[in-house]
Amino acid sequence: MYVTKRRACLTAVTAFAAFAAFAPLSADNPDDVKQLRETRSCPSCNLASANLDGVNAEMGDLSSADLQNASLYGANLRGANLAGALLGGANLNNADLRNARGANLSGAQTNERTQCPNGTAGPCN
Repeated sequence: MYVTKRRACLTAVTAFAAFAAFAPLSADNPDDVKQLRETRSCPSCNLASANLDGVNAEMGDLSSADLQNASLYGANLRGANLAGALLGGANLNNADLRNARGANLSGAQTNERTQCPNGTAGPCN
């Protein structure tokens, strides 16, 4: 009986952990995500852990935005103002960052298909 309960508990914990690992990313503030998608700008916004894959923020203002751990896979950030933006842990694979201003990409993920702010192919520093 004890072994059966223990096994059931372990199964439930394992299932929860698997679900949590594959749950979609979401921002703390969905209004900020909506603002970015609609206006291409969201200065000082909380976009941490947001799923922003493919977002078009060309020439937008993301200055001082919290983008830590956000997924920006394939995003268009060309010419965007990223001064003071927090990008640690952000997924910028395949993103276009050409001419982005003020981007501190240390701790961000980039790959060979990322276009770096200086116009070169990634990975970016």
